[in-house]
Amino acid sequence: MYNIATRIHQLDALRGLASLSVVIHHCVLVFPLFFATIFHQETIPIVSVLTYSPLHLFWAGHEAVILFFVLSGFVLSLPYYGVNQPRYPKYIIKRIFRIYIPYAVSLVSSALLLQLFSEHGVIGLSTWFNDMWEHLPNFASWLNLLLMLNTNDTHNINTVTWSLIYEMQISIIFPIFTVLVKKVNWKIVLCLSILFVFHKSHIIHFSSFFIIGCLLAKYKNQISSYVTNSKKIMIYIFYGIGLIFYLCEWLSPFNFNRNSLDLITSIGVSIFIALSLGDNQIKEFLLKRQLIYLGSISYSLYLVHPIVLLTAIYSLKDFVPIYLIVAMVPLVSIVVAHFYNKLIENPGIKLGRMFIRG
Repeated sequence: MYNIATRIHQLDALRGLASLSVVIHHCVLVFPLFFATIFHQETIPIVSVLTYSPLHLFWAGHEAVILFFVLSGFVLSLPYYGVNQPRYPKYIIKRIFRIYIPYAVSLVSSALLLQLFSEHGVIGLSTWFNDMWEHLPNFASWLNLLLMLNTNDTHNINTVTWSLIYEMQISIIFPIFTVLVKKVNWKIVLCLSILFVFHKSHIIHFSSFFIIGCLLAKYKNQISSYVTNSKKIMIYIFYGIGLIFYLCEWLSPFNFNRNSLDLITSIGVSIFIALSLGDNQIKEFLLKRQLIYLGSISYSLYLVHPIVLLTAIYSLKDFVPIYLIVAMVPLVSIVVAHFYNKLIENPGIKLGRMFIRG
């Protein structure tokens, strides 16, 4: 049985590093030369090197979201493998308070800052940037955003919130996945999750990565033991394979469709998680105090950095070169995320716990 009181801090650090890669991803997308690479269009040599090499790891945004989904499945399923399994009402209340309060505050904050600062676009910046803060949502859009019904207007208000809508919707049905993983042979579950990857529905597609996380959590002790007992040469091979799979879209000479790329990325994610569980070298790296702290504010960092990016560019563009503004956004975002975590995220978590106890 699992000791659910034991937090796996290296996974927190992994999430923190992934959040930081999303921040860098969005910072560089401000510039048309980088935004063009998303569609695999030709660009200048230095941008090509940063895109089609292992250096892409530092700004692999979509890949980080797949990692978030797998980690969510891993962490959320751990209590269900313990002696005292959580009851659904308590689970879903905690989940709603954990996700929704910071999400909703970010939407309202972004909308207010939109009215204060937005000029509805900056000449010379990418269409990705200029499509944000382009308009205030109407009543129907606000209803969809606040009730987390669809992702239609998320890019305009806070571009990262599309993934949180799927995260919340999948969380509602997540305990079903834990029952499936506990009672059905892992090979059947794995085949089912692969079938889910290729489904047209985004909910079903992204659910597959939660299921993969559940499987990893169920066998985490065996995975950790296998990695720990592997020869050093095998560990290096795992590193290489994990990196190639994680960055498949940018390192592979083959053209895969989006669903196939997400599946291959999830294999890379699984290898990274396995290494973080069993390899002492990577555990020592991930258990550094700074990285654990980054993991502790990763959700807040994920939520606030697009707002910081937009506010900084619109308020400073007439005084400071755009590239300098963008360069300071990651650090400023970490500072803002620190306070957002203290003032919004953590109180929301505590409120959820009080609600359950009350």
